[in-house]
Amino acid sequence: MKIAISFYNKLIMAWWQYKGKTIIPNIIVDPAIIDYCLEGYPKHSVIAMNSTGIGKDERAKQNWQIIYPFVIDRLAPVRIIRYGGKQPNEREEISVYYENDNKKFSNYGR
Repeated sequence: MKIAISFYNKLIMAWWQYKGKTIIPNIIVDPAIIDYCLEGYPKHSVIAMNSTGIGKDERAKQNWQIIYPFVIDRLAPVRIIRYGGKQPNEREEISVYYENDNKKFSNYGR
Protein backbone atom coordinates (compact mmCIF):
# COMPACT_ATOMS: atom_id res chain seq x y z
CA MET A 1 0.00 0.00 0.00
CA LYS A 2 2.82 2.43 0.86
CA ILE A 3 4.51 1.79 -2.51
CA ALA A 4 1.20 2.37 -4.30
CA ILE A 5 0.66 5.70 -2.51
CA SER A 6 4.18 6.84 -3.43
CA PHE A 7 3.60 5.74 -7.04
CA TYR A 8 0.31 7.61 -7.35
CA ASN A 9 1.84 10.74 -5.82
CA LYS A 10 4.58 10.69 -8.48
CA LEU A 11 2.10 9.84 -11.23
CA ILE A 12 -0.06 12.87 -10.40
CA MET A 13 3.01 15.12 -10.30
CA ALA A 14 4.16 13.81 -13.68
CA TRP A 15 0.70 14.42 -15.16
CA TRP A 16 0.63 18.00 -13.90
CA GLN A 17 4.14 18.60 -15.29
CA TYR A 18 3.04 17.13 -18.62
CA LYS A 19 0.15 19.65 -18.59
CA GLY A 20 2.64 22.51 -18.09
CA LYS A 21 2.27 23.07 -14.34
CA THR A 22 5.25 23.94 -12.18
CA ILE A 23 5.52 21.32 -9.44
CA ILE A 24 7.26 21.53 -6.08
CA PRO A 25 7.46 17.93 -4.86
CA ASN A 26 6.14 17.33 -1.38
CA ILE A 27 8.51 14.70 -0.06
CA ILE A 28 6.56 11.96 1.70
CA VAL A 29 8.83 9.17 2.85
CA ASP A 30 8.32 5.96 4.77
CA PRO A 31 11.56 4.72 6.38
CA ALA A 32 10.80 1.14 5.31
CA ILE A 33 10.83 2.07 1.61
CA ILE A 34 12.94 5.24 1.68
CA ASP A 35 14.91 4.49 -1.49
CA TYR A 36 11.75 3.88 -3.50
CA CYS A 37 10.03 6.96 -2.09
CA LEU A 38 12.86 9.26 -3.24
CA GLU A 39 13.28 7.65 -6.64
CA GLY A 40 12.50 10.08 -9.44
CA TYR A 41 12.57 13.29 -7.42
CA PRO A 42 14.83 16.04 -8.81
CA LYS A 43 18.18 16.85 -7.25
CA HIS A 44 19.34 20.41 -6.54
CA SER A 45 15.82 21.85 -6.70
CA VAL A 46 13.07 23.16 -4.42
CA ILE A 47 11.17 20.60 -2.33
CA ALA A 48 8.52 20.73 0.38
CA MET A 49 8.57 18.77 3.63
CA ASN A 50 5.92 18.44 6.30
CA SER A 51 6.44 17.83 10.01
CA THR A 52 2.86 18.41 11.13
CA GLY A 53 1.61 15.53 13.18
CA ILE A 54 4.97 14.76 14.76
CA GLY A 55 4.13 16.60 17.97
CA LYS A 56 4.92 14.44 20.96
CA ASP A 57 4.94 11.13 19.05
CA GLU A 58 8.40 9.69 19.76
CA ARG A 59 8.27 7.24 16.86
CA ALA A 60 7.41 10.05 14.43
CA LYS A 61 10.30 12.13 15.82
CA GLN A 62 12.70 9.21 15.36
CA ASN A 63 11.48 8.67 11.80
CA TRP A 64 12.03 12.37 11.05
CA GLN A 65 15.60 12.15 12.37
CA ILE A 66 16.23 9.24 9.97
CA ILE A 67 14.39 10.63 6.95
CA TYR A 68 15.44 14.29 6.99
CA PRO A 69 19.23 13.84 6.66
CA PHE A 70 18.70 11.07 4.11
CA VAL A 71 16.55 13.38 1.96
CA ILE A 72 19.11 16.20 2.27
CA ASP A 73 21.96 13.89 1.31
CA ARG A 74 20.12 12.22 -1.57
CA LEU A 75 18.38 15.24 -3.14
CA ALA A 76 20.67 18.12 -2.06
CA PRO A 77 17.80 20.64 -2.25
CA VAL A 78 18.54 24.33 -2.83
CA ARG A 79 15.45 25.34 -0.85
CA ILE A 80 13.02 23.48 1.43
CA ILE A 81 9.51 24.78 1.89
CA ARG A 82 8.75 23.67 5.43
CA TYR A 83 5.45 23.48 7.19
CA GLY A 84 4.88 22.10 10.64
CA GLY A 85 7.04 22.66 13.68
CA LYS A 86 10.80 23.09 13.42
CA GLN A 87 12.70 19.93 14.23
CA PRO A 88 16.21 19.51 15.64
CA ASN A 89 19.16 19.61 13.24
CA GLU A 90 17.29 21.15 10.31
CA ARG A 91 19.13 23.07 7.61
CA GLU A 92 17.53 26.41 8.49
CA GLU A 93 19.72 28.32 6.02
CA ILE A 94 17.94 26.66 3.08
CA SER A 95 14.50 26.36 4.69
CA VAL A 96 11.49 28.65 4.45
CA TYR A 97 9.02 28.02 7.26
CA TYR A 98 5.25 28.38 7.05
CA GLU A 99 2.88 28.26 9.96
CA ASN A 100 0.23 25.56 9.98
CA ASP A 101 -3.00 27.53 9.69
CA ASN A 102 -5.25 24.51 10.33
CA LYS A 103 -5.38 25.19 14.06
CA LYS A 104 -6.55 28.77 13.49
CA PHE A 105 -9.70 27.47 11.84
CA SER A 106 -10.42 24.51 14.11
CA ASN A 107 -13.23 26.36 15.90
CA TYR A 108 -14.66 27.85 12.70
CA GLY A 109 -18.43 27.64 12.64
CA ARG A 110 -18.82 26.71 16.30
